[in-house]
Amino acid sequence: MRYKHPNGQKQALIAFLTLILSVCCSRAQTNHYVDLNSPSPVPPYLSWTTAATNIQDAVDAAVDGATVWVTNGIYRSGGAAGYPAGGLVSNRVAIYKPITLRAFSDDPKDTVIEGRGPLAEPGWPIAVRGVYMVDGAALIGFTVTNGYTMEDVPGPPEDESGGGICAQSRDAVILNCVIVGNHAESGGGGVYGGTVKNCVLVGNESHGSEGGGAYDSLLIDCVLVNNISDDYGGGAFADGLTLSNCTFQGNTSSSG
Repeated sequence: MRYKHPNGQKQALIAFLTLILSVCCSRAQTNHYVDLNSPSPVPPYLSWTTAATNIQDAVDAAVDGATVWVTNGIYRSGGAAGYPAGGLVSNRVAIYKPITLRAFSDDPKDTVIEGRGPLAEPGWPIAVRGVYMVDGAALIGFTVTNGYTMEDVPGPPEDESGGGICAQSRDAVILNCVIVGNHAESGGGGVYGGTVKNCVLVGNESHGSEGGGAYDSLLIDCVLVNNISDDYGGGAFADGLTLSNCTFQGNTSSSG
């Protein structure tokens, strides 16, 4: 089943291109590097020979507008807590500044960001989301998998949202990614927020709220398959949801 919002394809494309230009054209040319097998990581990781061994170290070292390049591997260590501000959930990668995080390979299967589960209650800091992103950040070319959120926590709502990726708003860009097998207690098992372009969202689950695949995202040229919501919107859900040229298959929900 394919869905096109009235005039949505043109409007979504214009919005996406405008966002990309606003993000990219103001970026500095500084590059930082990440290699899981780097023999001699040296901050600020300005070459492949001194590359960081986990992504968060390079993100921390990057300046606004920089690009962090990540080579092939499964990145399941490192990370940061406290994003969004006051949050309890940990993030395998927290992009808390306007930078681009980009896989070196053109195939998202080659570069994997892996969270950790299960869903966690207060006092049991087990859950690790895949990626958190602020406005102006970009994530390009990754597989994001096995991300989890907290449940029944008193912190910000984002603690329970976006098991794979939680974006501050649609002013964060997610491009050419595979988002698979992530879990959230609240909205967006796969993705919460963000402008999501040319991505595949498969097998994600929202356990207590809407949007098994995505919640409150702008989705362009995406494929959503076998996502599950325990409430509304097995594939995607939001007030004012915008979809352009997207394909939905085999998504399920308990309430429509």
